[in-house]
Amino acid sequence: MTAVEPSGGRRPGLASRLAAIHAALCQMRGFAPLVRVAVVLWDEKTDLLSAVAHSGICPPGLDYYDSPLADVPSLALLAAGDEPRIINDTAIYGRHDIRHTHAVRSAGLLSSLTVPIRHRGAFVGFVFYNARIKNFFRPTMVALLRPVTETIAGLVIKER
Repeated sequence: MTAVEPSGGRRPGLASRLAAIHAALCQMRGFAPLVRVAVVLWDEKTDLLSAVAHSGICPPGLDYYDSPLADVPSLALLAAGDEPRIINDTAIYGRHDIRHTHAVRSAGLLSSLTVPIRHRGAFVGFVFYNARIKNFFRPTMVALLRPVTETIAGLVIKER
């Protein structure tokens, strides 16, 4: 069993709820490698993605991270659709100058699941899940996380 590290972010209420969800997940068999859950919201007016809450490991500099969505083409593409992005080996990105990618890999986060959040069809942001092992986000794990993601999305929308 893994202890969930303190949560944080710009929205303490959301961060505490995210920490509770993350802690509950870590109590379940097979979820111990899940060491980070984060919420990033998008501001349509400024095009900024802003990290607003996280639980677990937070690589330095990502707890209050802002970046224009247009500067991250892979996320812009993901925001335009409804499907999650699964990265089962973060090493596929090689050497990147993107701060987020470098921070995630430096923290030893080896796999990632990124799920767009939508409200009434409009893109709102993302839920990021990270694990310390490669190939963590297999179809069964993604299916188990689907209702969790929907719960997180509901909390995000309620706090907007």
